[in-house]
Amino acid sequence: MSELLNRSRSNKTAAGLLIASKEYAPSIHCSYYSFLQTAQHIVLVTQDKTMIDLIREQTVGKNRPTSHVAIKNALVSLIRRKDRLGMPQFVKEFEILKQQRQSSDYGLEIITEDDAVNAQRKSDDLKSKLLKWK
Repeated sequence: MSELLNRSRSNKTAAGLLIASKEYAPSIHCSYYSFLQTAQHIVLVTQDKTMIDLIREQTVGKNRPTSHVAIKNALVSLIRRKDRLGMPQFVKEFEILKQQRQSSDYGLEIITEDDAVNAQRKSDDLKSKLLKWK
């Protein structure tokens, strides 16, 4: 198993433990990264590339994408080929999870147990769809 998938599983486990400990904000962080690491693994394996390759090919002039943006762009391309109709909904769900992670990391609003459980569920759903499409 790849190191990225191992990290993804560790983040999933950590998210569950954090929810059980009522540490909701960091659990969302872990749920997001659990998804992102699975996505990164699938992108790199299906395209037989490294992250450096992925970022380099998406760089235009001095505009260099972050690793998160490079992964998302590659995912959109991959999913468009596998499920053109499902792609917009997948991207929307990805963006919601990303916004939840940003709010939990940087926002001042209170993160509830429902927020944490919803992020965990969304992460699992997105990973399940990815694994179906790979």
